[in-house]
Order: sequence, then structure tokens, then C-alpha cells
Amino acid sequence: MENPPDKKLNSSDKGAETLKRFRYQITYSAILSLSLIDDNSNTQEIFCEHHEDVLIKLTNGKFVGVQVKTKDLDLGPFHTSDPEIEKTIVRFVKLDSEFENKFSFLTIVSNTGFYCTAKTFKNLSYLIDLAKNNKNDELLKNRSKSKTWIKKISKEAKCDERKVISVLSKIVLKGKKAGLDYITSDLRERLDKIYKLCNQTFGVLNSISEGLIQKHFNASSLLNKHQVTESFLSSTTPKDGEINRILDSKVIRPDDIWGIINKFLEEPISLFLKDCPDLNSFPIGTKKLELKMDAGGISYDNIKLQKDNKFSAENHFVSWVYKDNTNKAEGKYNQIQLIIRNECQEAHDEYFEESELFGTKMLIDTRKRLKNRYSSEKGSFFDCKYEHLMGMAAILTEECTVWWSKKFEIK
Repeated sequence: MENPPDKKLNSSDKGAETLKRFRYQITYSAILSLSLIDDNSNTQEIFCEHHEDVLIKLTNGKFVGVQVKTKDLDLGPFHTSDPEIEKTIVRFVKLDSEFENKFSFLTIVSNTGFYCTAKTFKNLSYLIDLAKNNKNDELLKNRSKSKTWIKKISKEAKCDERKVISVLSKIVLKGKKAGLDYITSDLRERLDKIYKLCNQTFGVLNSISEGLIQKHFNASSLLNKHQVTESFLSSTTPKDGEINRILDSKVIRPDDIWGIINKFLEEPISLFLKDCPDLNSFPIGTKKLELKMDAGGISYDNIKLQKDNKFSAENHFVSWVYKDNTNKAEGKYNQIQLIIRNECQEAHDEYFEESELFGTKMLIDTRKRLKNRYSSEKGSFFDCKYEHLMGMAAILTEECTVWWSKKFEIK
């Protein structure tokens, strides 16, 4: 009986080289997973960190293996003889040998691209084209660099040279010269092309992007990998429940993608701030708040009340980090911060007088605005109370974002 790669555990999963490179890999995996909800695609399931960085199962029962290779742009494109490329080719040959006739093609993805200036040995694409066009004599020409290289690969993969050429003919190269951070923007752009997400806000697309990345991160980061042994699952109903659970946690299906998309379409985390705050680093104390509100002529009792509101709001916002994941907590915080900032600024503009103390009028108007907004759009504030909204105004005051008087230097 054949051993399909989606039914067999791989004991040689490699860890992430760096968090940034790993994020690039899982974000690229998230981009690939969008094909699951494309009616014109033949993608059935996607596995993360299973035999390959990404393993795509097609509707015809065949597979696509994907290896993601990244490095600094300053180091230039990948060459055929680069150690990372050689290791990838060896890996592909071993995989294709283990799962004979199961792979439609194999893909190498790079953020730096691949050397293609001349038709030489350094040009991996050139060697691939020779293999696809059955020009084996050219590849195995005596004393050629390509023959020496193929012999090296065959020795490491423990196979004959013809097998290496056969695998070369299945390889597809995908490279775009871009920094590691660009990939997240690429994911948002792909989301924007989905019919259900056309004309959505940046905040919604960003939230969905982060949700997809988190899903793929979880699928790529299994715990207790040392407990996993290589096992062949001989039927669609595995006898070993633990192996089945592990394999199931690695797979992404269409319902997973739609679930994340619909979740962020339904939840009002739609406002996005360019400079996202750290929920563990609120402005310390209330010294600036006291000085600024006093300069606006606001009474001592009202200042004390705002100090209490500030501490209450901070505790409430931090609790989100423990109840939700960090991305979701910061999304909520961003939305509330932007709403309060807008309302405070409008109240400031309404009552600003260069020569008068207008802080009390601005405070009364801010309270009225927030009560009305809270009453009519309670869902936009999640589980916050009105006092938490006023506490956000206090936080923004301490950060010197909100002013209750004309601006002045604080020493």
C-alpha cells in the first residue's frame, strides 16, 4: 500500500532559525492557504511544518512541497551551490523517493530571488529547464560543474543521478526581491482581492492577516515534538489517537480560513492605528495629567476622578491580554484609543480659546460625547464601561496626546 505524506509523521521537523524568518515562512503559508477558498483552485488542504515548510494536498490526491528560503537582501540572490539550496534539493529528492509518484511539483520560495543573469551552473533555473527538456547529456557532461553537483546531491540523497534530474524537473522557483517585512503587506493585498473583502478598511484586513498568521503559527509550532515517532497511518481512521491529533493540528482547511475571515468581519475591530501601543507600557503616573488639567482650569475633584478612571482603565485593558491573544487585545485597544482621541480633539477644537481657561467646558463636552457614543455604539467598546472610556482620555492626557488648555512645555 502506498504511503501518502499526509498520513505519515515526519520526525525531522526543524525549528525556526529566527522569529522574523519564521514569521516570513508562516505568512507565506497563510498566503498559500487563501487558495483553499478560491473556487478555481485545486488545493484541498495545507499542512504546516510537515515534511516540508508547507505541504499542499491537491484535490487529485497529489501533493506540492514548498521550502521557504530567506536571507538579507544585501547577500544577493541564491545560487545553485549555496548550502541552503543544496540541502533543499537533497530534501526534495529524499521526499520524492519516499513518496513515489505523490508529488506534482516542488517549490522553492525566496525573498531575494535566484541568480538568472547568465545560463551557467550558478543559475538554478537554467538547470531546471535542462531537466524539464530532457537534456540529460548536457547536465551530465563530463567534467562539467553540473555533473559534479548532481553527483554530490545523489550521494547525499543516496540515489542515482537520474533521480536527481527527475526531481529537478519538478522544481518551481518563486522569488521576489523584497525585505522580510514586505510579506505581511503582500498578504493584506491578497485579502483585498477576495470578493467578500473588497473595500474593507485597513484595520479589518490587518486583523484578518494577523488572525491567519496566528493560525499558521500554531499549526507550525507543535509542542512535545520529541514524543512523536515516525509512524505510517494505514487507513483514513488512524488507530493511534495521539498521532491523529498531531496531524490534525498541522492542517489548514477551507473552514479554518472562512472562520477567521468571518470572525473579524463580525467583530468591530476595524479601526487601526499606525503606531500600535504596548499594553504593558502605559504612561507611568499622573503628573502630566494633573499639570495639564489644572492649566485648563479643571477642579481638583475632577482631576482626582480622572486619575481613578486612568488606573481603572489600565487594569481593564491589561486584563484583555490574559483573556484574549495579544493581537486581539491590541486591536480592541487601538479602536477605543482612536475613538476617544477623535472625540477629545473635537471637544478641544469646539472650546479652544487662546486667552481663556476652557478645560472645564471641554471636559463637560467630552463626557457628553462619550456617553452619547457609548449609548448608540456600545458594541464598538467591547466590554468597557463608560468610566473606562474616560480613563482612556486620561491615558491620552498623560501621553500628551490630549490637551485641556493651550499647549505648554512640561519639565
